[in-house]
Amino acid sequence: MTSNQCLSIDSVKSCLTRFLTSNEASVVAIRGAWGVGKTHFWNELIAAIAPGNLHSGVKTYSYVSLFGIDSLDQFKYTIFENSLPRVMIGKPITLDTFSKNVGKVSEVLGKKALRSFLTTKPLSGFSKVVDSASFLLVRNALICVDDLERKGNKLSAKDALGLISYLKEHRNCKIVLLLNDGEEEMEEYKKYREKVVDVEVTFSPRVCDNVKIAFSSGESILSLSEEYAARLGSSNIRTLLKTKRYLLLVSPIVERLEIEVQKEIISSICLFSLCFYRAGNDSIPTLEHVVAIGNRLYGLGSKNDDQDPEKAWNRFLTDFGYRSTNQLDKALAKGIEAGYFELDEVERLALARNEEILQQKSSQTFHDAWDMYHNTFDENEEELAEALQQSLVENAKTVSPSNLNGTVCLLRELGRGDTADELITKYISARKDQPKIFDLKDYAFGGDVTDSTIREAFASEYEKVDCKPALIDVLKRLSSSNSWSPVDEEVLAESSPEDYVKIFESESGDHLDSYVRVGLKFREWADGDERREAIGKNVEEALRTIGRRSLLNKRRVKKFGVIIEDDA
Repeated sequence: MTSNQCLSIDSVKSCLTRFLTSNEASVVAIRGAWGVGKTHFWNELIAAIAPGNLHSGVKTYSYVSLFGIDSLDQFKYTIFENSLPRVMIGKPITLDTFSKNVGKVSEVLGKKALRSFLTTKPLSGFSKVVDSASFLLVRNALICVDDLERKGNKLSAKDALGLISYLKEHRNCKIVLLLNDGEEEMEEYKKYREKVVDVEVTFSPRVCDNVKIAFSSGESILSLSEEYAARLGSSNIRTLLKTKRYLLLVSPIVERLEIEVQKEIISSICLFSLCFYRAGNDSIPTLEHVVAIGNRLYGLGSKNDDQDPEKAWNRFLTDFGYRSTNQLDKALAKGIEAGYFELDEVERLALARNEEILQQKSSQTFHDAWDMYHNTFDENEEELAEALQQSLVENAKTVSPSNLNGTVCLLRELGRGDTADELITKYISARKDQPKIFDLKDYAFGGDVTDSTIREAFASEYEKVDCKPALIDVLKRLSSSNSWSPVDEEVLAESSPEDYVKIFESESGDHLDSYVRVGLKFREWADGDERREAIGKNVEEALRTIGRRSLLNKRRVKKFGVIIEDDA
């Protein structure tokens, strides 16, 4: 009689250990939801038990996936083909192991039959004799049969289970069946399991169990990740292992960041992986939905945005603690969709976010003011608005543009548009000595600044700033690049021969030669352009000035094609 038990993971392990260490030929079925890690669990267990505790009567081991297998002959041959000696359990099938299996067939049939075996297609055309001989060797074996529900249409579950029963009864084999609940083939299995299966256990690990299994390699980023992965409530081992891979990719970046940013990146990767590999689970939001969420979970977006089907998704996100999607999140989501991260971009955005956190730590009053919004249901609108306004003005030097945006958007939602506009003006006034802050194109989280008044005011302020680079910076950049901007050309053209002299005489090293040649090349590229002609002329005049100062320098400038007059 089949024993059907729902056991803890430790109890399942104990049950299977007894099965593997006993001398009894039997069939054990391990049932569980798709993706919970039955195959992973079995592989780990057999690899641990095989070296010392597997019963001595077991001579070989074969793992068989029935995926696409269409006949009993194919099933039989696959068992034979995948057979490993017990000392190799946990190691991959190799040409050597297959050759040894073929060698055993030759011992049964002779060398002539062996040559025929090696020159025919084993699954379609080899003789019934060879077929029988290969299966004849399957005895005293431990066999794991996986993917019953994905077998080919021509192979019935009844026939597959019949073969499994035969192997137990007549070949002294131990068989483990790995079964996915909820599949159509399970109904046919249930009709015959009483005759075939000795013990049936349900593998239903807790989420935290599978998280620990998947994240067990010991890296610090994985230890920090366990809490977030478990909070999402998914025990799908495949998704967890993919999540682990993504976490390890960003680990060298994450370990250098403030703990707050580490947690943001880790929680986002755990969430995004689950959303991307959701496998048709409609209770989990799509990654597309999460990326597009913006600030809506703060309640700052349009009140009509939240269509009914999305409300459950948004509750899922807020329950997890996810509040908004920023530029760093978008880079992480893009990487998960692509299967790899643009690590330079992730690092740039992560360091920018890290700087924001450092600034926030230096302006605790601003953070405390926002706590009055996040951490209470009090009717405190007046107090909140006053605290946000005061703290932002006091800490404008360290408040980021994206945090300014969040404050302004909230004030507008509360009908305080005039106060919001006044805050923008005060913020700009306080940051005039840091003009680069107004360049949202250069700001890593510029896309998160959505308030049109902020964007227009910043753009207007940035236009007033003389942001031309220094001559030395232009020469340095162009010395390693064949492209330049109109601004670069303008800086070079507006620089006098004396400006070039100062640069050339203040620099030393192998880069100096490149700096000089950058300027001279503009004459070659001029093609009638007066400004480029002027650049080349000024650089040449600077070299003449330097050459006249000593006989040694007169010789030095000759390599640039500059001949001092009395040397002509």
